[in-house]
Amino acid sequence: MTDEQKSESSGKKFDALVSGVGKLLREKPIEFAGVLVALATLLVAAISVVYLGDQLKGLNATLESQSYSYITNGLSEYDKLLVEKAAIMPYLEGDAAGGELPLPERDPDTTAEIMALANYKLDFIDSFYSQHAHINWERHTRCGWEVYFRDSFERSQALCTLLCRNPDQYGNHVRHLGVAVCQRKASASASGCTGLSSMSLPAETAQCIENAQ
Repeated sequence: MTDEQKSESSGKKFDALVSGVGKLLREKPIEFAGVLVALATLLVAAISVVYLGDQLKGLNATLESQSYSYITNGLSEYDKLLVEKAAIMPYLEGDAAGGELPLPERDPDTTAEIMALANYKLDFIDSFYSQHAHINWERHTRCGWEVYFRDSFERSQALCTLLCRNPDQYGNHVRHLGVAVCQRKASASASGCTGLSSMSLPAETAQCIENAQ
């Protein structure tokens, strides 16, 4: 079929379509109007779906950004408090060799300061796990956080004491992580962790720690 014949055939089909539409409009105007309304409704629905998808993507991105900012801001505030209370930093972060220091029980004022800062850090760790589900960890390093939290419990009797004293005040993830680490330490009895049921590291945390070794 030549181009001219194809053009003529297409023209005839278009004329037939126009004629059919015109006939439907004259003979069944109500039905024709219904078809137009249905088509318009489908078009609006399609546009709405696309728009909603774009809105959800934007909302997820915003939620992720806010969640990660919440976490990093919490750590930044903790670091500021450490700088202001440098003398008690080893009780939270370990000594120069990364070892744990026992609480100075004969100095109640210093112990109170240590426990107050430990409480802040424990709340921060707990808040991390309340936000982590909103974050796309393909763009961030989750395992770095997991190892840091494990090390925090290993190096601080104060953290273990707070957690084991009132474990039900904290979320499931931080409770299992902290108790599992604290019960393995030599200071477990002093921290009050030996009287709790034995717990295992959460699977995700265990995998991160294994990869870091």
